[in-house]
Amino acid sequence: MYTTDNAPIKLTAASAQSNSREPQTYFHALGTAIARKWESANWDSNRFPDIAATSLARSVPHQSIAWADIVQWLHSTSDLPQQGDLDNPFGEPPLHVYVHPRFYIQALFWINSSIAIHQHGFCGAFTLLSGASLESLYRFSPTRRVNEHLLLGELERTHCHVLQPGTVRQIVAGNSFIHAVSHIEVPCVTIIVRTSHNQEAGPQYR
Repeated sequence: MYTTDNAPIKLTAASAQSNSREPQTYFHALGTAIARKWESANWDSNRFPDIAATSLARSVPHQSIAWADIVQWLHSTSDLPQQGDLDNPFGEPPLHVYVHPRFYIQALFWINSSIAIHQHGFCGAFTLLSGASLESLYRFSPTRRVNEHLLLGELERTHCHVLQPGTVRQIVAGNSFIHAVSHIEVPCVTIIVRTSHNQEAGPQYR
């Protein structure tokens, strides 16, 4: 569940183990529903975060699938979606579970990593499937532009909270959503629905 101001809400739910679905079936249904809704919105990237967040909240991943089912699927199938860069440090590993020409869905496994402070060059939404994470939100006030890749300024932490399974967060491209996440339980698994890149967002500063 989420709110329009993007404040996370804790949901209490039973373990997905008792009501688990096949990951391939679950993610295909989720991706198809998102594609249909976004197409009806004329593929407007400004509408995508709300569409992705609403779809994640309604599909309740933490009640529908378990991270162990995703691992088993990974090891047992020869029909995984096309994968991206598995050496990318954003996820240990980052696993593509649904791929559409305009967006994709990933299951991100976290064992040791914490994510540095960053904004986003893409948009979408994410939810915690398993574990717990500490998220800090920031505001950046630029004071000097060195070049298109480097800005100097003041960074202020504005909020800090714990994310738990069932929390859904919108990802807005650009500097209106700057955050850092520390994973405080192992394993921590995130489901993210995202575009590849938003041209209007500019560089992904961190």
